Amino acid sequence: AIAPPQSKNKDEVKIISETVQLFEQMTYDFTLMAALEDRLFFRMKFNRARYSEGSIRRLENQWKQLLKEISNDATIPITHLSI
Repeated sequence: AIAPPQSKNKDEVKIISETVQLFEQMTYDFTLMAALEDRLFFRMKFNRARYSEGSIRRLENQWKQLLKEISNDATIPITHLSI
């Protein structure tokens, strides 16, 4: 889950890990799920035979960077976002 920063530092993005029960069987090699309840959270599921841990970590870091940029300025054009 992504929570608003507790401090006044706009560069801070707090990621909160939660356990989420899913009842849908995923059959894709890579799935990014997002859900909104009392907060927004994301979950990545991937086929370890097709994706290395390093590749998924890089993707996770890029995703966090994008979310950080969007949370700092939601009006920024997508072409100005960097990964």
